[in-house]
Amino acid sequence: MRSFSRILTLIGFFVLAFTGPSIAQQSYGWSRMPDGRMVPFVPHALPGEAHGIAKAPPAGSPSKQIFESVTNEAILRGLSIAFVILASCTVILFVLGCGSRVVVFADASDVLMSASMFIAPVVTALATIGLVLLFTPDRPDAHGGFRELVQQNPAPAFAIVVGALWWLWAILGTLISSIRHNGLIVGTLVAVMKVGAVFSLLAVWYGMILNEANTLEGEKARFFLFLILAWFASRFVNGHRVTERREMLMRPARLTAAQA
Repeated sequence: MRSFSRILTLIGFFVLAFTGPSIAQQSYGWSRMPDGRMVPFVPHALPGEAHGIAKAPPAGSPSKQIFESVTNEAILRGLSIAFVILASCTVILFVLGCGSRVVVFADASDVLMSASMFIAPVVTALATIGLVLLFTPDRPDAHGGFRELVQQNPAPAFAIVVGALWWLWAILGTLISSIRHNGLIVGTLVAVMKVGAVFSLLAVWYGMILNEANTLEGEKARFFLFLILAWFASRFVNGHRVTERREMLMRPARLTAAQA
């Protein structure tokens, strides 16, 4: 019996000798790393908080932040440049339209043709969406080609073709009309500036329509702005003034040729 108690005492001693240090280390805040180093052990703590230092929330990488800042700056710079270009085109054409040397728009149909460069895509998109919603087949062939798609949706395809032809007519008509009235070099420059001026006027008009001011003061301001915009757009139509001036300049030459 005494020998058996001695055996249990020895077993307990060996168990305490092997497990005691690890228990003591964990209870007093120490733990052994896989590489054998002893580090303080803090339960339920993140690695950065073992020495009392709070871990900061993860942030984006510096390269990503720099890329986003550069991208935002590039977008703002591009928008600023585009705004300056559009404003410059509008002002230059307004000055030319007030004069009688360069034809900006020959007549109202010329204005409508240039405005169609921006009106045609919008009308085509709306018409295509409406026709797709009305005439789309119940079970379209998802694996078919372009011909099958056109056969299944003839009305939207027709709207896209008509819109593309309308848009092409507006671009070529604007370029040809400007060159016919002003020559090749000046006419090409005028046609390019027409794009910026028409886009600026349409953007202002569209923003005026979307204005949600339904008060009496808001309606008065909207009507006053519409009158200013209409007068401003009318100054671009100067074909008749340029024609009269050119005929006046050609009269002495005709009289001289008739007398000779």
